[in-house]
Amino acid sequence: MELIAGGEIQIGGRSYEARSPAKALASGIAYLTEDRKHGGSVSEMSSLRNVGLSTLRRYRIAGIVNQSAADKTARSALDRLRTHGRLEQTVPSLSGGNQQKILFARIIDKNARIVMLDEPIRDADVGAKSDIYTIVRRLAEEGRCVIVVASEEEEILEVVDRVVVFRQGVCDSPTTNIAEASVAYLRQAAWAPLQ
Repeated sequence: MELIAGGEIQIGGRSYEARSPAKALASGIAYLTEDRKHGGSVSEMSSLRNVGLSTLRRYRIAGIVNQSAADKTARSALDRLRTHGRLEQTVPSLSGGNQQKILFARIIDKNARIVMLDEPIRDADVGAKSDIYTIVRRLAEEGRCVIVVASEEEEILEVVDRVVVFRQGVCDSPTTNIAEASVAYLRQAAWAPLQ
């Protein structure tokens, strides 16, 4: 089944074709899934080890991973994100917001240029939501392209610069600067009949 109907994707002026997760990572693309419990992390591994999963090659010498160095880098990234909990324990032992920060730390460790976030604050408490909004803004300020997929209007208005509304897989509305958007505008665009 062909998912792309037409057009071209370019990254840094070069043509890009989506072929595999490995190719996406090598091209500087990172994706944070909305289903972090089943697709975002390895639940049997510690939080520190989960952060380093996509960059293990960086710590490998003669086929052996320097796990101490990888853990040190992971801990540093998690500290910057104000992650709370026992990071040596498995991911499910942390709160929902801190579990989400584990995935953000992986993106930061990978140094991805394009960051796709699918429902980034799902299941996060109020304090963690504020931290996550700060992380998303920081990623953008660092010059990364951050794409946020969200269904909550308030979340969209909180973290994006521009908004595009998709309905049933179709985008028939223009890109709107967030200064010109409102909850009412987003709801009207989302529920208007397809043209």
